[in-house]
Amino acid sequence: MPRTLSSLAAAAALMVVTSLPVQSALADEDGNVGRVVSLTINTQGSDKYASFHGSLGVRTADGRRDVYFWGGSTCPAQKLDAAEVGLLASALQDGKTKLRPVYRTGEGARGARCLVAFELRS
Repeated sequence: MPRTLSSLAAAAALMVVTSLPVQSALADEDGNVGRVVSLTINTQGSDKYASFHGSLGVRTADGRRDVYFWGGSTCPAQKLDAAEVGLLASALQDGKTKLRPVYRTGEGARGARCLVAFELRS
């Protein structure tokens, strides 16, 4: 059965669209500026360590609490070193420092926010 020109054009267009990379799903997104209100570190002995190595709670100006994760199966590509965790701990202790988180959507159905960068402001 010969194909018509329109069906070949439709098939070619579908191939082009499905072969394009999905960049919006992998792009960094800016979170809302707020104050650090919690910092959780899961050590290797924790049952939660496999899921995530740490989390950061940020209270935004509108009163919402946003949570960002790193490490483990939730955010396998995002790791924070000791110096970065130390900066976040200092912001928590200070209570006045504002933080602008940058994140990517993590693994799983819940769409966890994986912390990939942050800016601290006085």
